[in-house]
Amino acid sequence: MARSPAVALTDILEAIDLARETAFGMAFDAFDKDRIRKAATERAILTISEAVRHLPDDMIVRHPDLRWQDMRGIGNRIRHGSWTPRSWGKSSNTNSMLWRPRCVRSLIVLQVALLRECH
Repeated sequence: MARSPAVALTDILEAIDLARETAFGMAFDAFDKDRIRKAATERAILTISEAVRHLPDDMIVRHPDLRWQDMRGIGNRIRHGSWTPRSWGKSSNTNSMLWRPRCVRSLIVLQVALLRECH
């Protein structure tokens, strides 16, 4: 059964909030040592990755600046342990990727775009 776009949108926004609560503002060493925070952040990214697949095409088209294909694909790379951080820097460490400022900025940009869709 197809997931409702409204449910997908809510899931993404809640997952962004979870990622922000668990990872933002932490030093990498502290994040890297905290298994619970890492797991929660990874889960949030997986939720986003799955939910963006259920957003309508017209919403995707309205935001060509967002990296939709990367968002869809990161879940598979995390799940299967084959993350290759092509655009995130040289580290192949998933924990490092999740904590990086570029990932943080990407989530904030996504959140702003989707909140605009809600209003």
